[in-house]
Amino acid sequence: MKRTLLLLSIALPLAASAQLVKFDGAKAVQYKQVGDTKLFLHIFEPQNRPSGGQFPAIVFFFGGGWNGGTPKQFEPHCRHLAAHGMVAITAEYRVKSRNKTTPFECVADGKSAIRWVRANAAKFHIDPNRIAAGGGSAGGHVAAATGNCPGLEEKGEDLKISSKPEALVLFNPVYDNSEKGYGYSRVKPRWKEISPMHNIRKGAPPTIVFLGTKDKLIPVATGEEFDRRLKAVGSRSELHLYKDAPHGFFNQGKPGNHYPDTIEKMDKFLAALGWLNGKPTANIPKASPPQRLLEELFKRWDKNGDGKLVPTEVPQGARRNFKRKDANGDGTISLAEHLKLLKRPPAVSPSPGGIKLQRDIPYAGTKNPRQMLDLLLPEKRAGEKPLPVLAFIHGGGWRAGNKNSGDRWIASHIQSGRVAGVSIGYRLTGEVQWPAQIHDCKAAIRWIRANAKKYNLDPNRIAVIGTSAGGHLVTMLGTSGDVKELEGKLGPHLEQSSRVQCVIDLFGPTALLQMGEKQNAPTSPESRLIGAALQSVKAKSRQASPLTHVTKDDPPHLIIHGNRDPLVPFDQSVIFHAALKKAGVESTLITIKNGGHGFPRAMIDKPIGLFLKRHLFGNGNQLPDETVLAR
Repeated sequence: MKRTLLLLSIALPLAASAQLVKFDGAKAVQYKQVGDTKLFLHIFEPQNRPSGGQFPAIVFFFGGGWNGGTPKQFEPHCRHLAAHGMVAITAEYRVKSRNKTTPFECVADGKSAIRWVRANAAKFHIDPNRIAAGGGSAGGHVAAATGNCPGLEEKGEDLKISSKPEALVLFNPVYDNSEKGYGYSRVKPRWKEISPMHNIRKGAPPTIVFLGTKDKLIPVATGEEFDRRLKAVGSRSELHLYKDAPHGFFNQGKPGNHYPDTIEKMDKFLAALGWLNGKPTANIPKASPPQRLLEELFKRWDKNGDGKLVPTEVPQGARRNFKRKDANGDGTISLAEHLKLLKRPPAVSPSPGGIKLQRDIPYAGTKNPRQMLDLLLPEKRAGEKPLPVLAFIHGGGWRAGNKNSGDRWIASHIQSGRVAGVSIGYRLTGEVQWPAQIHDCKAAIRWIRANAKKYNLDPNRIAVIGTSAGGHLVTMLGTSGDVKELEGKLGPHLEQSSRVQCVIDLFGPTALLQMGEKQNAPTSPESRLIGAALQSVKAKSRQASPLTHVTKDDPPHLIIHGNRDPLVPFDQSVIFHAALKKAGVESTLITIKNGGHGFPRAMIDKPIGLFLKRHLFGNGNQLPDETVLAR
């Protein structure tokens, strides 16, 4: 019966089923059915390929201890490899939590997947002699077993079609199932059949392995022995060890940000096999913002846990979008409505009137779209002298947001003809962790100075303003002008200073170790910035705290914060303000009474204007501390 079902899946690859996940731009193809369980491959194909060409392919298997997990784990890898000319596939397979299975069924499904791809190679322009298997942890075991362990096939399949891949890409894989290895209790007394380590023989596929030295599941010694045994039978083997990295370190967005390096080494390995093209050839649709992060935001706002938001639960700064999100007009926002709006790509605002806008100027000598700035110049200058600069840095928890939001914050000052504007982009935590963000911002300030003469700007009068995470970064610019280790080495203008002349901090965190239990959680934006729970890496958390670097030569600060901010505790600004004053730095704290995380700009335009007038133009007195009622 299983043989019939497998053949049917080949004839009718798009049969209906409850897929585990769905991906934009990928084809979901059923490759197997066991009883009522239907298993799918999610196939990412190169685009604009020449007719008649054949492409190498790779099938990834997710990790999860043979107990759980989903194919989403290897979505970034698939999109990357498809963009470089491979057919990249992330596979579903049976696991204990959903299917009451053992590791033997996991391996059988892995072999079925490789066999299906080979049997259907012509349909997807795949070279049947260049099919790789990849995976992480237990998924790495499945991949390694397809390449090394004989037998363990699904009964009834056509064994004339090989289930053995021609290469293996393994991320902290389980490959020793002996009593000294991992998973022995799940596979005894048949452990030798399923342990890749103990089935290596001549003809083993070329293999690359990525392993962290602090992996508590897979010892380095195991990786080294696997590498030795492969080389002993004449197979190509690469073992890449990552110092102090834990299990799962290779995933995108994980602390330490090893993902780019593992991708680069994977590319080089596949290129050495002659499988990978040098330049991207596909235009795979970009993944939307991580849904998990958007769901976390919704849950954080949904204080009563009823699954919907009312205006009073939404931060004040976000309430202006409430009606747009409330698609059905029922006065509440459901999770679906929340996700629909926030998943839209960021809008690019038209140039405000009276401003010459130049977007996307690279400041770090790279093509990274995050390392660019927008330059806003007044169409009519108030005079011929060089203009001071007001530079904006956006918020978004260091994991979202973009520089396009800067237009509305600084446009009125540029339109006066007396100030030039810059809006700075920086790399987010999904790409890199601290201190990359401040390195980017400092490189942008150096770019402003290096190009001051070209645009008739005054390099000695640079003010910075930032909201939330951007508030954190502008206060870091203000306090770390004398901290060499935070300068970085980005861009061609290292001879320039990254110091600024005054700082406007809008509700930014400044003392990370004093934020509270919520922010100390490993999944908080602050912990994601650092790469670990704040309290577990105190030295790095202190380094990333503006409070740590306060000295008497810091520039004047204007701090504006709502005393009911649910995301960044108001006390952060109180502590920072006190430290600045104690050091002899001019500082003003404006408290927005009953204000949340954000407030209408109209409330704060006047004090910001007076602050800039004093510190960019030398006119006016120091602003007193003040409490303003939110409206």
